[in-house]
Amino acid sequence: MKNNSRSTHSKSGLFLMELILVILFFSIAGAICIQIFVKAHLLSRSASKLNRAVALAQSAAAGLEAGNGSLEDLALQFPEGILDTDTDDSLSHFTVYYDDAWKPCGKASAVYSLNVLAPRIAAPGTLNGESVVISRLGSQNSEIYRLAFNIYTPAAAKGGEG
Repeated sequence: MKNNSRSTHSKSGLFLMELILVILFFSIAGAICIQIFVKAHLLSRSASKLNRAVALAQSAAAGLEAGNGSLEDLALQFPEGILDTDTDDSLSHFTVYYDDAWKPCGKASAVYSLNVLAPRIAAPGTLNGESVVISRLGSQNSEIYRLAFNIYTPAAAKGGEG
């Protein structure tokens, strides 16, 4: 009778050990899967932010190109923007602030900003370097996307020719 009892204890001990190892394996596999899903979610949010920033930068660049580099014309296309020509440097700045849902808002509740930098005085008949920068504001003040491009400023049409 004693031999039968020992083999039963031995078999149940091995079964419990095997069960513990299987639970440990699935716990580790589950933790790895959760990390993969979290990383995928973060990459998706980052890609979504970048896509929105690229679209806004391209829209601002197209608006600048349509207005021959004039920030005043760009301000007509982005009425919520702020045009600042009172800076000390040779650039004019145009800024639009956006909330977390990428809707235009005031500076106080802004999460993102679109900044357009253009030469204050564009010489006629030349290429002028301009840039559009999309940034995240706050403690993580970081650049999301920068688009640098040149716009040709046409020479003024001469009178009497045509």
